[in-house]
Amino acid sequence: MKLLQTLFTDPAMVYYFGQKAIRQPGLRRALGQAVSRLGPKPLTAADTLVQRVVHQLQSDGFAPLPEKTLDAASLAAIHAHYDERLATDNYNPALSFKPSRQVPPSSRRAAYAMPDTLACMPLMALANDPQVLAAVSQRLGCKPTLASVESWWTFGENNPGGQASADDIFHRDVDDLRFVKLFAYLTDTGVDNGAHCYVLKSHRSSLLTRRGPITDADVQGAFDSKDLMTVTGPAGTAFLEETWGIHRPLMARQGRRLIFSAIYTVRSRLPATRRCALPLPAGFDPYINRHLYTGVSA
Repeated sequence: MKLLQTLFTDPAMVYYFGQKAIRQPGLRRALGQAVSRLGPKPLTAADTLVQRVVHQLQSDGFAPLPEKTLDAASLAAIHAHYDERLATDNYNPALSFKPSRQVPPSSRRAAYAMPDTLACMPLMALANDPQVLAAVSQRLGCKPTLASVESWWTFGENNPGGQASADDIFHRDVDDLRFVKLFAYLTDTGVDNGAHCYVLKSHRSSLLTRRGPITDADVQGAFDSKDLMTVTGPAGTAFLEETWGIHRPLMARQGRRLIFSAIYTVRSRLPATRRCALPLPAGFDPYINRHLYTGVSA
């Protein structure tokens, strides 16, 4: 009852769950444009990287970021940061462990607590990179909001039989009327350990917009095979994506994958997002990070 009261008395939650019910692409675009006009003006940057990323997001819903690949020193710092931190099993919240030490054989996926990710400066610096923010801002039509950040493992060695969970099946995210996600592979990632799969241009399509999972057969029947893209790459690989478009990870059947994501929205605050006790890092925009750090007006 308390949860229901919160959901329907908190304006941010009313907005969040209300927009999730809107599945018509044309209506979502029109409302998204109207809502974006209520926010601060978009960040500006005229460089070719920003222009290229904005164009690719508009056209394909996907934009690689080879210029933002995390270097070896950053990756070492990220892994050192997480090595002594607990991750919690996504399907058994009572099970927490340090993946650097020992992974329970029952665990197929585990995530770090958001405060632990917010304290990882190489990742948060990537999420607050000026060129990334400018490109996302111009695509959204206003200064973006960092609604959530997350880092999680998939343990393919614990899933040799290919047991699928909800996230392993094609689907559309509905985090805001307009939103973009940043991803970064923190381990080498290939087709056997959870490479990301995206249907190019599906963010502009009116096909398969129903709620719930979307089968492989549905995708193959609705879209050209050349638009089905799999993203593999070494640790440090980064890309932006509009995950209203149809996507999923490939089934992880061996090895391990650690991945980071950040969600940029027009105004949404995700239900699981809670500001942590960390102060806003120097140089980070207070508006963009207002839902994440203390001492920032929400």
